[in-house]
Amino acid sequence: MKKILIYILSFSFVMFLGINDISAQKAKTSKGSEISIEDRIERSFKAWSKRLHLSPEQQLKVKPLFSNYMNRMYSVRISKELSLEEKKEKGAILRKELEVEFSKLLTDKQKPLFESKKRKSK
Repeated sequence: MKKILIYILSFSFVMFLGINDISAQKAKTSKGSEISIEDRIERSFKAWSKRLHLSPEQQLKVKPLFSNYMNRMYSVRISKELSLEEKKEKGAILRKELEVEFSKLLTDKQKPLFESKKRKSK
């Protein structure tokens, strides 16, 4: 009985460590190196903030949008239940949602700049 209990506890501990490792959420860059999803969010946020000259108030509102988008997009990408086509469709929907919410926070002067940068990044 003790051996079974020790086995179960050992197995549970190993599974716990594995789950913690997965939750770190590493993604691959275009060069193949790994980067955490948090770092990717930060890079993307800084790049768009710089490109569009976001005010500090806008930055406070935009960062949660980027974080939510990137985490949801990552979940779609690693999903085992979705086909490649479904992942593309969900990704497009998430991107559109981000664009709509993001553009609501921009000034009239920033919106054309956002549209031109958005087209170039596609």
